[in-house]
Amino acid sequence: MGHEQALLLTVSWAVGLGLGAQLVAHRLRVPAIVLLLVLGVLTGPSVLGWVHPEYLGEGLGVLVKLAVAVILFEGALSLRLEDLRRAAYEVRGLITTGVVVTWVLATLVVRYVGGFDWPLAILFGSLMTVTGPTVVQPLLRRVRVPRHLKAILEGEAILIDPVGAVLAVAVMDVVLGLSGAHPLTWYGAVWAYFGRLLTGGLVGAAGGYLLSRLFRRHDWVPLELRNLVALAGVWVVFAIAEALLP
Repeated sequence: MGHEQALLLTVSWAVGLGLGAQLVAHRLRVPAIVLLLVLGVLTGPSVLGWVHPEYLGEGLGVLVKLAVAVILFEGALSLRLEDLRRAAYEVRGLITTGVVVTWVLATLVVRYVGGFDWPLAILFGSLMTVTGPTVVQPLLRRVRVPRHLKAILEGEAILIDPVGAVLAVAVMDVVLGLSGAHPLTWYGAVWAYFGRLLTGGLVGAAGGYLLSRLFRRHDWVPLELRNLVALAGVWVVFAIAEALLP
């Protein structure tokens, strides 16, 4: 089998089985992430060998980044700003104090239970601070919870993704710097975290404002193209932020 044909089959299987898992999960009333994980293992190179992500090469990383941008955007659309304002205190605590507590506890567990070295334990602990809408929102669709609690959990899941992901990248920069892989300064470490959040926030706010202005002009964007324009806008905003500060 040629590389081109193998790549075509990999993409087709991934898309087809992924959507199939979503449909079956909806029918069985279980979180889709459960079936997606099972199918991912079964169809991957370790078992059936139908899906080979390595065939995508460097394109795999690009696809993952674009998919994450869409997932966060789609998840945020389910948030009601009025509910989020009422839950602002709790959400703020979860994405600040909660992140630190989770980071410290996860680091200690993998250090003293898993036997990791301190740099790797600290990095692993930062990765464990993320929940994310792909996990929390499917669960909330299956479990009845009070509206206020639902707003807290959804708000935390969506906002913690960029906070935790950027934290992991910043921690990795620091770990590599301390190991001598590249030069590191204290202000460089601070900018690695807060600079990324600031850049992403400003570019996202500007892109959201421009999209909202565009959609208010009904003569500019036909109704049948609005979904595509929104998707393209999300990807352009992400690409600009990534170009400014990866």
